[in-house]
Amino acid sequence: HSGAKSRHRPMVRLSSQPREKFKGKRIGNPFPVYPYEVSDQMIVSDPTICVPIYARTGIVPETGKDVKIFDIDGSDKDRIKRIREACRLAKRVLNSACDFAAPGISTDDIDVFVHHLITEAGGYPSPLNYFGYPKSVCTSVNEVACHGIPDKRPLQDGDVLSIDVACYLNGFHGDTCATVIIDGGFEDHDLFERSSHLVSSTKEALLAGIEVCRPGGCLSDIGEAVHGVADARGLQSVRDGGGHGIHSHLHCAPLVKHFRNRDKIELLPGMIFTIEPILTGMLVFCILSS
Repeated sequence: HSGAKSRHRPMVRLSSQPREKFKGKRIGNPFPVYPYEVSDQMIVSDPTICVPIYARTGIVPETGKDVKIFDIDGSDKDRIKRIREACRLAKRVLNSACDFAAPGISTDDIDVFVHHLITEAGGYPSPLNYFGYPKSVCTSVNEVACHGIPDKRPLQDGDVLSIDVACYLNGFHGDTCATVIIDGGFEDHDLFERSSHLVSSTKEALLAGIEVCRPGGCLSDIGEAVHGVADARGLQSVRDGGGHGIHSHLHCAPLVKHFRNRDKIELLPGMIFTIEPILTGMLVFCILSS
């Protein structure tokens, strides 16, 4: 891609700045993100690839409210092994996608890149046709909080890009996400500083949520930890989204809230779920549906 200046990902350190330094200041590229052309949906035609139940129809079955508890030392050892393999594939693809992102490359390019990496490894891109979702990855730029649809918009210097990679491998899903700042030279150093604060604070919130996960703990401990970091950094935790259980279903119980709550669910060995904090510097945001 001739428009790409650099594929270097800047190292982002955990911020120690006080909340007042960034309060009320815009984070990310100063120009609003508008939808661009969306290319045709890709398909997985290889008959040897195991696909989820919704792959052909887009219909996702109900999963219920019961939390799945795996027998980690007994009958579920093989299932847990396969879940780990799916998660490792998702992580490898995510790392490659983050390295691939650069100025001039579109999120549609990233979608094609991710699709081929997953299918070449024998997996199925979990987002593809999930409730009819048209793409193989979710790419959220700047003020788009999550589940953005890849399109032809070229990435620009200073964009804050979240890439959400999930894959289905041997009957189980793996799900992971990362946020990078697109580096084209950073002419606006103040913008980079604010964006770095957002990205590093969100990573700090993720690590804080992981830290409180232990047998005998409480699910609400995660929301308390994430919310505490957001407060300390002068940011807001987006409530219309959350972590979730994951195994043979992409999204299932429990719902993991990233804000203070009273969900008194004991954490037990054999639970598998994601923690996906979304922090924002905006005070007002909305949910769009299609």
